[in-house]
Amino acid sequence: MKHCRPRGLVFPELTQRHNRQVPEHNSPPGSRFTLIEPFDKLRAHSFTLIELLVVIAIIAILASMLLPSLRQAQEKAKQSLCMSNEKQMMLAALMYTDDNDDTVPQDTDWTNPIVVNGFPYPGPHCWDYRIRSHVGDLGVFTCPAVKTTATVFRTYRFNGIKGGGWATPKRTAHLAEIKQPQKTVMICDDRTPMGFDSNWGASVRNDGDMVMVHNNNGENIGFFDGHAGYYTGAPYAYYSSGWLAGQGLIW
Repeated sequence: MKHCRPRGLVFPELTQRHNRQVPEHNSPPGSRFTLIEPFDKLRAHSFTLIELLVVIAIIAILASMLLPSLRQAQEKAKQSLCMSNEKQMMLAALMYTDDNDDTVPQDTDWTNPIVVNGFPYPGPHCWDYRIRSHVGDLGVFTCPAVKTTATVFRTYRFNGIKGGGWATPKRTAHLAEIKQPQKTVMICDDRTPMGFDSNWGASVRNDGDMVMVHNNNGENIGFFDGHAGYYTGAPYAYYSSGWLAGQGLIW
């Protein structure tokens, strides 16, 4: 019968030169063996420069593969939150309409114009101010994909035709007059932030007032029936009308 040598224990006379004997007083009392320290534990546990470089290279490759996906996910989240903001504003606008004899909010106030150097300018107040009481948080007026400040944070525009500011004559529409609300634009997001209740950048007249806000040249557009959609192909520059031709949208 073969005798198995206990692991980590050797006969003193068989101790190899690669093993370092531990002093005898560390051995169990009455033991015939000497505890030794295995050779593999004597190796230095440290990385070489080449091993470190390999690890760094692997981490860099993994990061380059993951970062684009993370950016896309982050942009998608911003786009979704932006669309959620639009839906809240559309609901607030419809509540305002219900409270004001079926009249949609004025985009800018042309009923009380301010005359400056002989030229009329719209007076207070704009559409965002009018629906403010139906919106819980002013943060709704800010698209998360646009950089803003504490005072310049409105990044959406209201239909300037139905709102009356760009209508001829200047008259705010009644909701019953909008025959195809599912195709009639109410609100769109905008890349250029403006101050709350500011006339500048308050209105959208056609697709020439729309520019890309999100990736893939994207633009969120909300309609008078309360739904919103994501449209791609928006130009970078303003006044490039025609990119929504064929979509059947109504202003």
